[in-house]
Amino acid sequence: MTFPETERVIYSKSPLAAVVCHVHFPAIARIVEEAPTSFRERVHVPFATYGQRIGVGLSSVPTDAHEMMMKVIESRPELRMATMAHEFASEDEVWQISLTRSSLTFTCQKYRRWEDFKQHLDIALKALLEVYSPDNFVRIGLRYKDVVHRSYLGITDTPWAELLQPYIAGELSSALAERSVEKKLSEALIALDTQHAKVSVHHGLAEVEGSLETGYIIDSDFYTERPMETADAITILESFNKDARRFFRWCITDRLHRALEPQRVGQDRPSFSTLPSA
Repeated sequence: MTFPETERVIYSKSPLAAVVCHVHFPAIARIVEEAPTSFRERVHVPFATYGQRIGVGLSSVPTDAHEMMMKVIESRPELRMATMAHEFASEDEVWQISLTRSSLTFTCQKYRRWEDFKQHLDIALKALLEVYSPDNFVRIGLRYKDVVHRSYLGITDTPWAELLQPYIAGELSSALAERSVEKKLSEALIALDTQHAKVSVHHGLAEVEGSLETGYIIDSDFYTERPMETADAITILESFNKDARRFFRWCITDRLHRALEPQRVGQDRPSFSTLPSA
């Protein structure tokens, strides 16, 4: 599937909660067996803070089971190494890197535009390639998590049926039904026409953190599991970035698009990178 082309804009009232790039490669043992000194030197600006985390991937496990599994991991060195992650972050924690023996995850908590994201991502990928030289990438993806807060947009009383396209709104397509729908979660896996890729989509109603408001989440993960040369990563990610822009616009109505206050690229205020100028 190819989503309809749309003009690139920057939303003044962006719904993005986070953007995540993830790359996977054949396991490299020395990533967790040695201190990441050389990698840390290369990402120190702007990823100044460093720490380690054990038990990667257990965050969704219930508390009691998590505690028991952590005790097992701590008692077995091979499991400790298998679940260790080196974590780097900017001082404000907006930009984050998590490096395990078989993956690098790069996260931005306040995404503004692709150029800024790519500039910071380049630092992480170059450090990975220069220090650890993975043979190839076996999976690569770009995930966008959008959360629509109607109160933030000044459209609290506007029904979801007027903000989301019917194929996304589903049961909420009827303003009458919306008052009775207490829970809505949907998922889909859509094959894309390029890069032998797919997009995994989870969307539905969710409580807005820190309030009693119910918002709408559109969580889309664009990825390919076709092995690729490491040099092709950025090209593929740029393609996913365009797919994500078209996909989100395909999900929403003109009413919501206007409420997000779109500005053409070049007319928005420039963002200020934390990287040193060249």
